[in-house]
Amino acid sequence: NNLPYLDSIVGAPKRDDIVRLTALRTGELNLIDHMAYSTVKDFKKNYGDNFKVWQLHLGGVFVEFNWRSDIFKDKNLRVAAAHAIDRDAIHYAVFYEQARALTQPYPPGNSWHLDEDGYKVLEFDPDKAKSMLKKAKATGTEIVLLARTSPAYNAQCGELLQAMWTDVGFKVRLEPVDSAVETERLRKGDFHAHIQG
Repeated sequence: NNLPYLDSIVGAPKRDDIVRLTALRTGELNLIDHMAYSTVKDFKKNYGDNFKVWQLHLGGVFVEFNWRSDIFKDKNLRVAAAHAIDRDAIHYAVFYEQARALTQPYPPGNSWHLDEDGYKVLEFDPDKAKSMLKKAKATGTEIVLLARTSPAYNAQCGELLQAMWTDVGFKVRLEPVDSAVETERLRKGDFHAHIQG
C-alpha cells in the first residue's frame, strides 16, 4: 500500500484564534478547523504556498427574535429592528468580506439550501426603523440581546447589532454568554433577541 501510515492522530484544541493560528504556523499543529476572519486574507497572501485554505460554510449567522417576549410579540417592533440592521457593515466589519450575505442560513451547494430565493430580507432603513418605533411609542424599549462568546464572530455581530439598534432608539443590553448558559436561557425564553450561528 502506497498510502502514508499514521501511528495516531492527536487533537490539541486551541480556543483562541491567534493561539491556534500561531500553532499552525510554527508546526505545533498540522491542521486547524477555523481561523479568525480578520486573518484570512493576510494568511493566504503570506502563507498560501505552505498551507491549503478551504472555504467552508456550515450555516449562517442570523438574529432570532423571541416572539413570546412582551417586546417582540409586536410585529412592528420586529420589523423596525430588522430595518435597523446594516448587513453590509456586518459583512465588512466582522467577516472581512470572507462571508456571503444570504437571504437564508445555507448557501447554494449545501443540502439544506432552499431552492427558492430564501427569505425576504428587509432593506437597511434606519429612518424607517426610528419612525416605526416612534409611531409605536416604543422609543427607549429595553432589549436583552444574547450572543455566544465563541466563536468570536457571534459576539462581534452582537456588538454591532447593539450599536445599530441603539442608534434607532432601542435600549440594548448585550449579554455575551457561553454555550451552556445560552442553551439554558434559550430554553427558558430568557431573552428578547439572540445571535444564532
